Amino acid sequence: MHDDDVATAAPPGRAHLLIDRYHRIVPVLDRVTIGAAVALVTTGVAVTALAVAARKIPALPSMSWASELTTFCLVAAVLLVVPQGLRQNTQMAVTVLTDRLGDRGFQALTAVNQVLSACLFGVLAWFGTETVLIQQASHTPQLGLSMAVPYLVLAVAAALMLLETVVRFAEALLGRAPRGPVGADTPVEV
Repeated sequence: MHDDDVATAAPPGRAHLLIDRYHRIVPVLDRVTIGAAVALVTTGVAVTALAVAARKIPALPSMSWASELTTFCLVAAVLLVVPQGLRQNTQMAVTVLTDRLGDRGFQALTAVNQVLSACLFGVLAWFGTETVLIQQASHTPQLGLSMAVPYLVLAVAAALMLLETVVRFAEALLGRAPRGPVGADTPVEV
C-alpha cells in the first residue's frame, strides 16, 4: 500500500466546478446519443430483415441498397456510444502497471494517456470535418447518399471523444481520475 493511495479532497475551484457541471449535463448527452444509436441499430436490423424477406417474397421490391444502409447505421451507432464508454472507463485495458501505482502515479499516467488519446481524437475530428467538406459532392453507390453524412458522424463522434478525453485529463490533473468503471451500474433511460 502506498502513502499516496488516498487522494485528498482539494478545495473546489473553477476547474472542479466546470467538471461537476459537465457531469450534470452528461445524462442529457447520453440520452441523445444512446437514443440515436438505438434508432440506428433498429433501422439496420429492420432493413436487413426486409431485404431478406424481399429475396423470398416476389411481391416485395429488390433492396440492393440494404447492406449499405445497414453498414452505415451500425458503424454510426458504435461511434456514437464510444464516448460514453470512455467516460465510464469501460474500455478494455491492461492494468498490470496502473494497479501497482499509487494515486499520484496513476493520475500522472492517466494524464499522459489522455494527451495521447486527445491527439488521436483531435486528428480524427479535424480530418473528419475536412473530409465532410471535401466529400459533399460524392455519393454512395447504392443509396445515393452524400458521403458527407458518414464522415459527419465520424467528425461528431471524434469531437465527443475529444471532449471526454479533455475532461478526463482535467480530472487527472486535479487528482480525480477514477480507477475502473464509473457509473456503469446506473442505466441510461432513452
